Formats: sequence, structure tokens, C-alpha cells
Amino acid sequence: MNINLNTIVHFTEFSRENDTVIVKAGASVVLFCNITPTRWPEWHWLGVNESNYDVFSIGYMINPTLPNKRNLEIIANISEGKYNLQIKNASLNEEGHYMCSFVNQRKEITHYIVELKIKVPPKNITINDANTGILHGTENQPLVLNCSVYSRNTKEAIMWFNDSLLLGIGGPGTFELTIIPLKYDNGRIYRCIVNSSVLRSTLRKNVQLDIKYKPFITFNKGKHLLRVNETHSLTVLYIVDSNPVATRIVLEKNFKLYQVSTRNTTLTLNLFNLSRNDSGTYVCRAENGIGEGYISTEIIVQYPPSIEIKTDLDKKVLQCLPNGEPQHYTFYPWLHKSEFGEIIRYLKNTETINLQVNEATLHLYQYNGIYVCRVENGVSYINGTVIQSGQVFVRQNDKPVFVSQNKQRQYGTIGMEIDIRVFVYSCPKFHILKVQTRGYLSVEYDYIDIQNANVIDGIYSKDFRMNGFLIALHGFIIEANDFTSYKFWIENSFGDANFTVDLIDTEKQFSRSLNIYWQISRSFIGGLLLGIACTIFRGFYRKKSRKNARRQVNQEVHYDEVELADNNPSHPTLRNSHPVDTDYVIVQEPESRNSGNENPSETNSSEDMSNRSLYVASELQDYENSYQPLDLDNYEKNMYDETQVCSINILSAENTYVNTVL
Repeated sequence: MNINLNTIVHFTEFSRENDTVIVKAGASVVLFCNITPTRWPEWHWLGVNESNYDVFSIGYMINPTLPNKRNLEIIANISEGKYNLQIKNASLNEEGHYMCSFVNQRKEITHYIVELKIKVPPKNITINDANTGILHGTENQPLVLNCSVYSRNTKEAIMWFNDSLLLGIGGPGTFELTIIPLKYDNGRIYRCIVNSSVLRSTLRKNVQLDIKYKPFITFNKGKHLLRVNETHSLTVLYIVDSNPVATRIVLEKNFKLYQVSTRNTTLTLNLFNLSRNDSGTYVCRAENGIGEGYISTEIIVQYPPSIEIKTDLDKKVLQCLPNGEPQHYTFYPWLHKSEFGEIIRYLKNTETINLQVNEATLHLYQYNGIYVCRVENGVSYINGTVIQSGQVFVRQNDKPVFVSQNKQRQYGTIGMEIDIRVFVYSCPKFHILKVQTRGYLSVEYDYIDIQNANVIDGIYSKDFRMNGFLIALHGFIIEANDFTSYKFWIENSFGDANFTVDLIDTEKQFSRSLNIYWQISRSFIGGLLLGIACTIFRGFYRKKSRKNARRQVNQEVHYDEVELADNNPSHPTLRNSHPVDTDYVIVQEPESRNSGNENPSETNSSEDMSNRSLYVASELQDYENSYQPLDLDNYEKNMYDETQVCSINILSAENTYVNTVL
């Protein structure tokens, strides 16, 4: 509400019969009186208490003995029944009751009484109990604001304001307003304003409140729940506001005394290099003669999650269990890595995953590797990384396998040393190894070398490295009959596997490839010449047809079909061999390359194998036996280190690492 307290309205009041007229001092006023025409009226002044009876006028005549006769005038038209008294420059001396008297038509005396009051402007504004300009009170206790003013014949308005806020309007004379002060009212200015039409300007008086209140505590962070990352620092400044000042300020942590302030207005809490042990509820308390105040602050130290991975390899299930603050986690897709950190596949972004997805049927060893769970809760680690990871190494024992890296066709040259290599993954280690030729002969162990090696296998349409073994056959010079099949058979405690390698003569293979190339080239040139001839003939035919439209000549084009020659290499001859005990020999048909469940006592029904066997038997007396079975259980030569494959120890730089072995 916008109130103009300085507005004073000045106007001239006119009386009615038996009425009251109020006029401010110094103004002119007309007192009305309606009479019977032709009757001679009179004006009399009765005084304030109607104790006087002074004649002011008779007819148009003013009493010349009056001290204020110059201020009096009759404004009348008796013939029309109007007999009015005008008083100029009215003062308190003219205040009182005026009587207009005349004789009516019934010859009765009729009176009209008009009261004239002179307004006295309000003055002497006062506020009770605030002689010094300060009014004392207590928080939440009633406090009376009393404003009074001296005035006469005025209906002044008395208003209380708090700054520009109007609290209430009262008067005239006095106005009491009761308030319930709060601590915020301490020191505030309340203002009493008196407004009246007889005032040229409003009357004002201010009072300042002195409100006593118990301690009120604030702190610089502004929130009652503070989240701070681990290793960071935190300073909390508690500020105590009270009247009178606080006599004691303390800080409690989890309801135990933690710190006492030596000041009466502040307390500072310094926490450096925060750890999760600093989390808790901190309560600052302060007291004075009015009461006690306190404020509670919850400090939560946030830290990135540490990760534990639970395994249930019977169900092929891994569960990621993060532990951090806050406990709202975002899971990223799991990583399945090889032992060398190569990513094999991405799994679901869930807390629990199944290693076997989409009902894929894999060998147990293909589930092996490092499984990485990646989680974040929005809090970064010391190095700045937000996504935290934990990993577990899964290794399941399985029968041995010849990995996809192996080549079924390998090459050699007569007169050069043989070099056949196969790569094996086996955990646990294989304890039996045999190498057999197509002629049922086993190779002596002196020509077999086993080494630890990084082998490559295809998993999920990708190639990845694993710790495995290299089995190499070398140590003798290749002869013509050595170009045959070599079957490698291994066995561990979970099963067996075999793989067959065909040794191909490099020179014959090159000659055959060259012959095929020549056949293709010759066929291409011949076809090209034939095409040119056909084009020429066709042009000639069209030209001749245009010259003689009626003559039709049908000609046939003849050409020779070129068939590629089948330049098959001759069968290799077998190297002279001695027979070997069949208990140590694995027999395999030449078409079979890699099998996991062959019986070593199985025989070969191939006609070609029979012929070769007979051929070998006829020349045994001229052959130095270089083929013998190899039993790794009784083999004392240090060929490989088992721990490289079956006892892998991967050092993890992540939060958690578990080496799981079935």
C-alpha cells in the first residue's frame, strides 16, 4: 500500500440545522439557519458548555460590543427565509454552540443549534517505554508498540511501519500494536507516523528494537549435507549470532565432543586429506543466557568403488560387487581379454554376467582369460580416472587342443633339414606325445623338440595369443620318401587330441603351379585370338549382307576347346623304415587332420596305406631306424616349462585381481 502521509486537504465546512461544524483554526465558516420569511431572527453564542447566552446579531445588526465583531457577518435574505452567520478567521475563542432563534407562523419561538469546533493540529508524538529511542524485548515474547499524540477535534491516523511495510493503522490520540519479535528484528527501526488533514506534514517518530535471542548458528557451506571426494580437503566455518554473545561453543562428531572454540562468535573445522573415516554427523552447539542453539552437518566422504568379483564356474557366472560412495553405480560392458590383454569379446553391462552367451558351444579352454568388470559412481580416483575396474583370471582345465594357427600343409626340400611345426594348448600339461608317419612309423624323440611358445587360436572369429607349446620335428635331412603325412598325438589327464601335417615337396609344388599358370595363360591367349577372328568375320558378314539382301549365307565358326592339363605330381617314395611296436603308434586315415578322441590302436583301412606298408616291409634291412615312440612320462629331457601355460601369474594394475583355476 502506497500511502502519502504528507497530503493535507483544506476545505470550508458548512453547517446544517442542529449540526456540528468542525473547522481548522484561521478558516472561515458559515452557520446556516432557515427561518420563516418576514420574521426577524437572532444569533446567540451559548459557549462551549452552553453556559453563556451572548447575542451576536439581531436581524442584520452585529453586536458592536463583541471583541470579534470584525470577523462576524450576516449573510441573509430574510424575505426568502435565509439567515446565515459567517465567522472569519475562526479561532478557539469562537468555539462553542450557536443558536438561531425566530418566531414561526404559529408565533412559537423556534431554535436551531449549531456546534462549532476548532481543529487543533496533532503534536507531541511519543512512544511508550522508549525514552532513549530503544525498545527492549525478547525473541518470541509479545512486545507492545504504543504511539500517542496530543490533538483536538482531529481524527488523525496513527500508523506503525517496519521499514516500508505498514503494520497497522489506529488512532485518534493513541495506537497500540502488539508484535512477536524474532531475532531478525534486533536492531530494526520501527516508525510511528501521524497523519491529519490539519497538518501541513506528517508527524514521525522512530524506535530501535533491542531483541534478546538464543544463539543462531550458520556455516559457510550453506548445506546440511556435504559430499567431498576422498583425499580432498574441507574447511567449515561455523558463525554464531546471539544476543547477548555466546558463552560456550563446541563441536561434536557422532555425539562425541570433537572440538571446543576459544572464541565466542566462530568455530572452524579443518579436515585435510579426507578419508572415509572422516564421514559422520558434525553438530555445532552454542549457548547464552537466553538458551542454546545448534546446527547439524552431515559430511560424506566419497570414494571410487573397489571391486570384488565372485565366480561360479559351474554355472559359468561372474558377479561384480563394487563398494564405493555414493552407492549408485553405472556398469559398463564386461571385457573378456586374452592372457596378453587382447580383447576377445564384450559382454553385457550388468552386475552379473554369464560367460556362455547365445547358447554358444565352446570348449572349456575358450572361456579362459581375463574378465574385467568396469564400474563408476562419478568419483574419480587419485590419477583422475572415473571408471574403475576389477578383474579375475579364469582358467579351466580341458583336454589338449591343436590351435587354429597350425598349417596342415607344410613344405620342405630334398637335401634340406626337415622342419615341421605344430602349436598346442594344453592345461594341464600333456604327458604323452607321439608322432606317426603315414606308414605306421613313430618318430624318435631325438627329432622332436618341445618349447614354450605363444600360440594363436581363433575364438569368436578372432585370433588371439595364448601361452602354449611349440612341437617341432627336425634334425634329419629330407629324402624323397619323407614327403608324407605326420600325425601328432598328445594326451593329458582330461583327454587327447591329434593333428596331421602333410609335408609337401616345395620344388614339385612350384613346378605344378608354374604348369597351371602356363595352361591358364595359353588358354587366355588362344581365346583372345579366337575372339579377334570372330569379330573380323562378323564384320565381313554384315558388309556382304548389305550388298545382297536376297542372298543369305550361313557360316559356322569353329574353334577348339582348351582343357587344362592335370599335372599331378608323382607319389612320393617312402624312406626306408623299421617296423615299430603298435602299442605306441596312433594310426589315422590320411583324410583326417585334427581329432580329439582317436584310439592309438586303431588301424588304417586305406588301400594306399596297405601298399605303402608292404613296400616298407620289403626294404627294412637297408634302413636305419630313426622313428621311435615318445612317452613324456618317462622322458627326462627338459623340453618345456609347464608353469608357463598352467600356472599363469598375471600382475594386475587394477583394483582387484583374482586367479581362478578349476
